[in-house]
Amino acid sequence: METTALKTRERETMFPVYRDVWTRPLSHQTWSRLQLDLDRLYQMPDGSGIEISSLTPILGKEWLQGDVLHSRLTLQLLSKLMSAFVASPAYSILCGRFDLAREDGLGKLGIPVCFPLMAYWASRELPWLHRKLFKGQLKRNFWYFKRCSVESFFTYAPLFVLYRLTNVLATKETAHWVLWIISGKNLRRVPGLPFQLTRMMAHFTINAPHKKALHLEENNWTFFLVLRTIHTP
Repeated sequence: METTALKTRERETMFPVYRDVWTRPLSHQTWSRLQLDLDRLYQMPDGSGIEISSLTPILGKEWLQGDVLHSRLTLQLLSKLMSAFVASPAYSILCGRFDLAREDGLGKLGIPVCFPLMAYWASRELPWLHRKLFKGQLKRNFWYFKRCSVESFFTYAPLFVLYRLTNVLATKETAHWVLWIISGKNLRRVPGLPFQLTRMMAHFTINAPHKKALHLEENNWTFFLVLRTIHTP
């Protein structure tokens, strides 16, 4: 009971403060919706504490909405989001996919890799916080996967997709290709491929080591640089 009371007091104290994360006035309706998400966030399990200082580089990536203040308060909210993500089933799946222990996942994958994945998770779990915090550049084409559960996305997306989420989902076409893979369809039959795939090429694309996609750029052709890398002597 004491723990519940402490959490209640924490929410009552923090919620009004978080309104200052945004530099523009929030309408009553928007703030009410954000409060519902904040309440849900504060009732979620917390993972290992995320050092606020580790999130500072995010402020320089232009991943936040233009009216979000670059402040310690914002970093505190992002830290709370990351902590909830680290405690989620989606994060457990992520660590399992990369053969990492839960306690090592964030440290070994890094904040730049995990932050977009957290944003994807938040788009389902905390939609209004996601909408008001994150910029289009970070969440491009997330809507493509609205009929795909969070668990399915983290379970079936190829490793290089998870490792460079914002790059791979840069266009609607590449997002469609990823959805095609997650849905279990034959990659060789996906519409709009820049060249024909053999069975071996399709197999290696889906099972490619995540670091093979480090140099993906924002166009359709480079989605398949992973193939060029694997098949080049």
